[in-house]
Amino acid sequence: MPSPRFAADEYPLSTLTPSNLMPGLSLEDDDRLVSARSRRGSSRGRPQSEEEEEESRALLSADDGDEGEVVSAPRASLSHASTRPSMRRADRSPSPPRVSILRMAVLTFKESAASNFPPNIVRNQKYNVVTFLPIVFYEQFKFFFNFYFLVVALSQFIPALKIGESQISTFTNAAGYIVTYVAPLAFVLAVTMGKEAYDDYCRYLRDREANSTRYLVLLPHAEVMSMSPALQAQTRSTPSSSIKVGDLVLLEKNQRVPADMVLLTTSEEEGTCFIRTDQLDGETDWKLKVAVAETQALGEANVGAIEGVLHADVPIKDIHTFQGSLTLRSTGPGSQTETKIPLSVENVLWADTVLAAGSAVGLVVYTGRDTRAVLNTSEPETKMGTLEWEVNKMAKILCAVTFALSIFLVALNGFRGEWYIYVFRFLILFSSIIPISLRVNLDMGKTFYSHQIQNDREIPGTIVRTSTLPEELGRVEYLLTDKTGTLTRNEMELKKLHMGTVVFAWDSMDEVAHLLSQAFGEDFNRKQSSVGPGAGPRGRRDISVRVKDAVMALATCHNVTPVTNDDGTVTYQASSPDEVAIVEWTESVGLTLVSRDRNSMTVRSRNGETVSFDILALFPFTSESKRMGIIIKDRDTGATTFVQKGADVVMSQIVQKNDWLDEECGNMAREGLRTLVVGRKRLSEDALNAFESRYKAAQLIVGEERTDAMQAAISEYLEVDLELLALTGVEDKLQEDVKSTLELLRNAGLKIWMLTGDKIETATNIAVSSKLVSRNQYIHQVSKHSGSGQRYAGLCPCQARLLLGDRRRIVAGVGIVGKEGKQASLAADFSITQFSYLAILLLWHGRNSYKRSAKLSQFVIHRGLIISVIQAVFSSIFYFARWLQVGYATLYTMAPVFSLVLDRDVTEDLALLYPELYKELTKVRRPHSAYSDVLGGIIMLLSLFLFESEFLHIVAISFTALVINELIMVALEITTWHTYMVLSELGTAVVYFGSMAVLPEYFGKRPCRVKLTTDLRFVLSAAFAYKVAIIVAISSFPLYVIKAIHQRFNPAAYAKVSEL
Repeated sequence: MPSPRFAADEYPLSTLTPSNLMPGLSLEDDDRLVSARSRRGSSRGRPQSEEEEEESRALLSADDGDEGEVVSAPRASLSHASTRPSMRRADRSPSPPRVSILRMAVLTFKESAASNFPPNIVRNQKYNVVTFLPIVFYEQFKFFFNFYFLVVALSQFIPALKIGESQISTFTNAAGYIVTYVAPLAFVLAVTMGKEAYDDYCRYLRDREANSTRYLVLLPHAEVMSMSPALQAQTRSTPSSSIKVGDLVLLEKNQRVPADMVLLTTSEEEGTCFIRTDQLDGETDWKLKVAVAETQALGEANVGAIEGVLHADVPIKDIHTFQGSLTLRSTGPGSQTETKIPLSVENVLWADTVLAAGSAVGLVVYTGRDTRAVLNTSEPETKMGTLEWEVNKMAKILCAVTFALSIFLVALNGFRGEWYIYVFRFLILFSSIIPISLRVNLDMGKTFYSHQIQNDREIPGTIVRTSTLPEELGRVEYLLTDKTGTLTRNEMELKKLHMGTVVFAWDSMDEVAHLLSQAFGEDFNRKQSSVGPGAGPRGRRDISVRVKDAVMALATCHNVTPVTNDDGTVTYQASSPDEVAIVEWTESVGLTLVSRDRNSMTVRSRNGETVSFDILALFPFTSESKRMGIIIKDRDTGATTFVQKGADVVMSQIVQKNDWLDEECGNMAREGLRTLVVGRKRLSEDALNAFESRYKAAQLIVGEERTDAMQAAISEYLEVDLELLALTGVEDKLQEDVKSTLELLRNAGLKIWMLTGDKIETATNIAVSSKLVSRNQYIHQVSKHSGSGQRYAGLCPCQARLLLGDRRRIVAGVGIVGKEGKQASLAADFSITQFSYLAILLLWHGRNSYKRSAKLSQFVIHRGLIISVIQAVFSSIFYFARWLQVGYATLYTMAPVFSLVLDRDVTEDLALLYPELYKELTKVRRPHSAYSDVLGGIIMLLSLFLFESEFLHIVAISFTALVINELIMVALEITTWHTYMVLSELGTAVVYFGSMAVLPEYFGKRPCRVKLTTDLRFVLSAAFAYKVAIIVAISSFPLYVIKAIHQRFNPAAYAKVSEL
């Protein structure tokens, strides 16, 4: 076989940088054809000389009948080409009449002909070395909370604003500044940066693994002429990142598809293969893909020798749409013919899908960022819970309050001199009111809540994908839930078959099987079968024949393929569980699908009789058309039939004699059944030829008009006066415990909305049967706008919503892993395996998470408020040493305060038994708790004046009382004690008193910038003990009394149920 010639590089419109693009690959835009880079020895990596360019032009324009010669396209501008004379064949005798062609791919990009094909690199990293710090800093400091502390820290570089400057040593000044301002902010940033860096490094490892995965790419035909005929000998191993547009990639079983590619050939004789798409669209059912028939005929060993032009549309997001055409060129003795083949989505393998069985060869069409997988990947959104936004808002309010308080304190002394300096100094002193440790505590709490949710044995398989939102589950008011696969199992079962004058319910399917067996057993002429002409008037046909017609139509009009497993069992694979359910039903009544490929199918009756059909055309189901159809030809009788099934809203306009259809559809919908109308039409030879001519012409259109033209051909020639065969009713079973779960959620105060695309009657039935509404409730149906004032409905931003579903159209909130796939589950914040787990997720984990976070934030703010007020009363310098301030927020109080994340007011059983407890969380917090915090600070402040004479020991007394008061406040708020809580309380007390002995210099008072130490003998004396006890009693006892009175006369709901 002669060696073909290769076109080399040209860059008038586009720079095709990949050096290993297939020979002859080019980019065409309207009137221009730009040839791609040749991977031939001397032409690689160097510019072409003028002599080589002229030689190439001569070769391309010559028409000497040489087999495999590249002929320039009309209006093509080709330059910078070169050839290798050694590759040309000396013997120029005519070749055998088969396709012997060179690979050439042409992509049509209407937007920009100068666009380069992107490299096939997977990159999910969020940062790089240059952008890491700027992006992380921006994400942190865009929140007022962190930005406030950054300003406070930077203010200490201004000499006039420095607080607590020591005259003892420069080191003390620097250390104090670092400890007080830089260290807390640096710790928060370090934790965030460390987490982001680790997550990004994990993404980098995953990207590197994907990019370095090696694939077998077929070598150009001229390079493999001398190699073994085995396909493996004609390939080279190439990493995924080096795959280029135009490469022919050999895929093996269980290999990930590295780029979007057109399927040229498979190891299956009929040219089909199955792929798994769960990583692309989340759907678990295998998808059937079909190779281009003309290239499949060549076989894998010869596919590298094809010549042709591939036209493809601009890269888009829609994974259910692909428009293109493949023009194949075959060269014979003195002539050249072209065959234009339409391409559809069934001929394409998308990147990130997996070849489920066999092997396949595909032509790469889109790479890198042009692939459907990347186009459908959005930038990860940083979600913040409502509580975090409230904390950020509260920080702004506290900042405004501290500014007003600073003005007030300066005004007491009069606005004279540099009064504004003192305003800023007071602002800096009050900075601890807005504790920087709050976000750290909340983030640590969220991590703990997420861990508890994922490790709860009552809800196995639950995954938390957004760890910043667990407390949001505790304040949901509106629940928007999908129906199919969420409230229902998505497990279909055919329950009713209606044929106009006769109805078969689920308990009479044995009669259907008997009639079907009778029809096959009788000596009917093939022309009287369900796919044969001349069956006679429908009203006079035997009932068994009518049943046979309907069952045969259901057994043939589908996209189901039987797959034989390794253990010999047969399973059905289809894109929809509805299809599988119908085929399984036809098998149960006696008509089994034996085999199915792209061109034929065979069914077998219970008595062993087989009927084989040729598949002439298949029209898949789409959400727009709401129907699917198939043209089949009986191999025995030669009769051709168009069979179609679909939703009643569209089929009622297509089938004839349907006076009973609307009424029966309504009846089935009220029973909660999903209806499907089945019809057929016999086609003559002339009608079939006319349709095929019109339909093939429409398939060759590339653009938005293609779909409309194809549908117009179907509507004009096929969808006219179809014979109505049957109406089926399919039941989708409810999820386990869905009734009790919905009742619990409704009692918890949630307003539940069900979203579905089914008929209103079906939705109403499911709502009633699932106890979404009670049977005595009135359902108001709104079918149109009755007035402008009733046209709008909305939700206040403060009303929390939860989206729930298992389908791609609902991909937020809580996702359920269902039969239709994992897309919603993968995109949701929380993923559960069944609907009943939602009650535990919301009523137990959500409630606990929110209450704990609210209590935790309350104590952290309370802690900062007390120490700030004490500081500000004395002067605009620090009252406590900087090390003590940091220790107060960390070493001395952090463990007891954080132990509140273990607190629970009721048990899990009580939370589920009394869902009304959940309602309390959606209400505004009672103000007395916030007021009590401020009251504690005020009482603490007043008690300090009782020991004004103990000036030298005032720090030790007041700070000890402050720590003990905080420990008591935490203890008073705990409802259920945990071992860690007790240890944190006792351990903190031991650490505090131990630090007084180790670091006595920080507990002395420095009135004249002279460093004094605490007298340990005084600390161990009874005077110290009773003075601290009096202060603690004055500040804590009133709060205890208030809490006791409230529990006695106005107990909380959880306290009431706990006593039952």
